[in-house]
Amino acid sequence: AAIRSVGIRQSNSRAGFYYQFLIADTDYLVANRKKYTYSCLILQAENDKIIDKSASEKRYNNILSKDKTLDAYKGLFHEILNEPEKELVIAAILEWIDTRC
Repeated sequence: AAIRSVGIRQSNSRAGFYYQFLIADTDYLVANRKKYTYSCLILQAENDKIIDKSASEKRYNNILSKDKTLDAYKGLFHEILNEPEKELVIAAILEWIDTRC
């Protein structure tokens, strides 16, 4: 409810958004992964039924960034920020950011 009240989560997304976000942007990232040199945090749920852990590992290994982290969370599913353990994930994200600021 709190997410909806501030307008972060939208239930009326359009097909164009999904195409851009899930297909076009992903295609661009895959095609240009060797050029990616920014700091990067990749989070993966080990029980994810949508994105296999090996895909995240491949992406991690294919980017050239010297500052990259791959964190995998045992027992969690795809929406790691909506799991009961979300505070653990949020704390890890904040710590990762804090060490770079």
